[in-house]
Amino acid sequence: MVGGGDLVGPLAQAQSADSPVIRWRLRLWGNLDLAVNERLFAVAPEYIYSHDSSRAALAAMGGTIYVPASRPNLTADVLRLSAMGITAAIVDLEDSVPDRSLGPARKNVLDLIQQLSLRWAGTAPPMAIFLRVRGVEDMMASLEEAGISVLAGFVLPKCDGKRLNIFASALASYGIHDGPLLMPVVETIEFAHANMRHDALASFAEALAKHRDKVLAVRFGAVDLAGAYGTRLDSDMSVYDVPFLAAALGDLVSVVSAPPLSMPVTGSVHEFYNEPEDLTSTPASSHGIVRLSVLAREVMLDRASGLWSKSVVHPTQALIVNALSPVAWSDYQDARNIAAAQDGGADASHERTRMNEARPHGDWAASTLTRARACGVLREGVRAVELLEIGLNAARPASAGLVRQ
Repeated sequence: MVGGGDLVGPLAQAQSADSPVIRWRLRLWGNLDLAVNERLFAVAPEYIYSHDSSRAALAAMGGTIYVPASRPNLTADVLRLSAMGITAAIVDLEDSVPDRSLGPARKNVLDLIQQLSLRWAGTAPPMAIFLRVRGVEDMMASLEEAGISVLAGFVLPKCDGKRLNIFASALASYGIHDGPLLMPVVETIEFAHANMRHDALASFAEALAKHRDKVLAVRFGAVDLAGAYGTRLDSDMSVYDVPFLAAALGDLVSVVSAPPLSMPVTGSVHEFYNEPEDLTSTPASSHGIVRLSVLAREVMLDRASGLWSKSVVHPTQALIVNALSPVAWSDYQDARNIAAAQDGGADASHERTRMNEARPHGDWAASTLTRARACGVLREGVRAVELLEIGLNAARPASAGLVRQ
């Protein structure tokens, strides 16, 4: 470990204060033909860079897929996901990797960093790739790799204020300018227990404030929190249907997403999918998306709750989230009108179905315009399902080598 902020060894090769690293250059639906983009979008998704706002980055990450680090062809699988139009992945060294496979999985991660740094040499990575670590030692081992700039950051499981302080301090000791970012996961029982939650959130918020520049977002770990109470969501249920999970998520958002922290929170992982036997031959209209209505409802509730991005476990899920992410034309017009109202007031919405009030809807308008930049604005009459079918068809060639997660 290097103290005093000096850069030595491989980190010096990867980074300097005079040449900030662009850790990602993301564009949703960038794999579609230009003519298709123009037909579907009134405003096409823009490129979002790592120096953009955290909300823009999270919007551009869309459906963020978990990938077990133990997969035998990890680098090839990540590249296939990128070719499918998926813009963010979390390579998982924690719960998805059995203890007996941890050694080979750690080697896979180091190989992934080296191989992607060669593959993407001289270009900005088209994916935001995070590593979900078990402990500080996994983060440190990654930081020693010369190609560390291909990692967007680290996901910190089972994180509280104390654990965040440990990771953030260790990361700061490397003194990396524009370095990898942290995403702590709130998923331990004290954040759900009514008698413990207030103190746990207060301590966590204090650590977030201290390390605000190193944290991209807070993740909500519904699977672990449910497991702590011996429960598991059924296939037709979401976090919002389980009272103690909804309460824990609501309190988390109310504490960390409001000023002065204004820290974004991401949507919890959606576990259920019905994968077709052969993604390369199944028609897009029958891709086995039996969970679409459940996942779609959850994405809409996430948005209404002020959440950004969504964790998934299957490529089809990621494309569903991405297809549901563009802004509707009417919302885009409302957001522009609200943002342009400098002196307050109220007016009818674009479709004349609701009231736009400039002051209370101002933050909504700003968030909607951020999402429009990153996710695009669909043309009037274009439905999300049309974008999804085109996206699934475009993804089929790249999905040929992927096996079941």
